[in-house]
Amino acid sequence: MSGFVDADEPARSELALVPGAVEAPRAFTKNRSEIQSRLARVLELVEGFETSFGLELLSTVHWLVVEEVPSTFDGLVHRVYAWNEHKQQFSRRQLGIAVDVLSRQGWIAPLAGREFPQPVPVS
Repeated sequence: MSGFVDADEPARSELALVPGAVEAPRAFTKNRSEIQSRLARVLELVEGFETSFGLELLSTVHWLVVEEVPSTFDGLVHRVYAWNEHKQQFSRRQLGIAVDVLSRQGWIAPLAGREFPQPVPVS
């Protein structure tokens, strides 16, 4: 992977695979449909969150909802901001987007106080 940064650098550069890093895992998963479906699910989740900032946002929200089980969106925001000063970089809007994406894709249960519009069916 490239794009990882030190704590002293901005954490918004996009993560990318180094040349040649695709072949071995592709060969490993070639005939393993369960692994392929799990990878596809993860790739769908992280679409739009490919920076280290975005991945930290998703993982922070997911971990807190699964491990600390806040019952409301406000409870989640409180826990994120109480975690440490670094986590206070996430705005309520960004946290809400992460909750919406994780909820819509079935990674977490929706939180009270965070209702999002249902997707409009495409006909």
